Amino acid sequence: MSEQTKEYRFLVETTRFLVPGLLDTLSDQGPAVAAAMHKIAGRIRPALDSLDGGGWTIHSHDVSFQGGLIVVTFLLSR
Repeated sequence: MSEQTKEYRFLVETTRFLVPGLLDTLSDQGPAVAAAMHKIAGRIRPALDSLDGGGWTIHSHDVSFQGGLIVVTFLLSR
């Protein structure tokens, strides 16, 4: 029986979400974070299709906030 080996890659997407003076409260941050995540979501499919010939699926992800940036790290497999 032939065993197929899965390939794994990481893909990191970032976008700025902090507008100085705007996000002083948690209620201000929710819509700003949602808009930033929507921006990243629009870039995922083209990135998956163009990475090493395509065919990738997202296995898992992590979201972190670094000095006004949202950093989303995706673990991909195919």
